[in-house]
Amino acid sequence: MRLKPNRTEKCSTLTTLNSFLASKPTWDIWKKSWAEEDNTTESACVNVYSYYKKHTDCGGYAVILRNNSAQPIAARVNFSLDGKSYLFQVLSGLLAGLHLASDHGCYSPYVRCNSRIVVTLLCQIASRSCKCKGSKIGKICHRCANSIVPYMSDDCFETLVPLIEQLQDKYKYLGPTNFACVSRKMNEAAHYLAKEAKKDALSNKKLLVDYENGKLVDYEADMKPNEFLEKLVSFLLNDAYDSIYYNLDARGRLVG
Repeated sequence: MRLKPNRTEKCSTLTTLNSFLASKPTWDIWKKSWAEEDNTTESACVNVYSYYKKHTDCGGYAVILRNNSAQPIAARVNFSLDGKSYLFQVLSGLLAGLHLASDHGCYSPYVRCNSRIVVTLLCQIASRSCKCKGSKIGKICHRCANSIVPYMSDDCFETLVPLIEQLQDKYKYLGPTNFACVSRKMNEAAHYLAKEAKKDALSNKKLLVDYENGKLVDYEADMKPNEFLEKLVSFLLNDAYDSIYYNLDARGRLVG
């Protein structure tokens, strides 16, 4: 059961679109159709939702890999008591998402996250350079990076360097059009999964121990679609249909 029209197809009229939206199945019927799809395709989408709570210093992210019919292939969640920063969590989530995609044979996914600043930062780092001295991300120093992300501290900058260096090669390979910011409305499934991972880690004491200092550090887990609960499946279904509606041009044609 395909939820998403092929990217080369066009919704010629809003009547066609409304008819498509009216055909939306219930979550249980949709879930039964997952086994019908071949998930070996390289065309896929990675949805990332990241967060950081400054008052508690905790943070985390959820990553959901979907095929080109918007059906889930796999998911990965992370929660950490040492969240470091919001930018750190978004970049970590993007990196985890790309690794998850490549693990499943998807080497050119569309990547959607909840931070426009990070998407801009990656784009600028790939295209800009400066002649300043000192530590740099790619060819941009801390001072010049601050023109993209204001008020970035020295410590924050240093923690981001290794993450962005890992993302740079992938970004250059995929290109800027494959990275985009997506609204909460089209990313509810990843948002819900990130919240549940935090709740699960704290209530069920699943945090891992850093044996070097004996402290609890973080929790990470991979999930398969057959483990998804009803509420998550419902969010996935809604996200799939919302993404169709919000990716139409003035004539009702699918874009992006």
